[in-house]
Amino acid sequence: VKGLESFVPVSGRFELCSLPGGRGTMVNDACNANPESMKAALHAVHTMKSPQKIAVLGDMLELGTKQYFWHRHVGRELIKTRSISQLVLVGQLARAIGPVAPATMDVSYVDNWQQAHQQLGDIMAPKDNLVLVKGSRGVGLNNLVEKLVS
Repeated sequence: VKGLESFVPVSGRFELCSLPGGRGTMVNDACNANPESMKAALHAVHTMKSPQKIAVLGDMLELGTKQYFWHRHVGRELIKTRSISQLVLVGQLARAIGPVAPATMDVSYVDNWQQAHQQLGDIMAPKDNLVLVKGSRGVGLNNLVEKLVS
């Protein structure tokens, strides 16, 4: 029990951060991404309590010739995480997630973390947001994380 109580996560790996101004909580999982870690993060966020859940999902890099297949695979998994109401897809590969995501989710497509930051400003509620930021490090979503918590 003491070990669990004193656990400190590695930065960028399902790290919970408060958003300034009472806007809610961000789950910083922007260190890396693969299909299984992406699905695990989405399922974990799905179980958390929040009136508005947003997932910012970036490209999963270095997946080889089946990269679009794996992105679509993550998109199909979203049927099991319907409490997430907003998706912001960052990058060309992540775009493959949108067409197979549930119709109940609002999907936005952006090219980079700066555009994702602008999009979040447009869709975040004044308070009580839960924002998952997940993608391969090469997408630069760590910059988005820094901007959101500053």
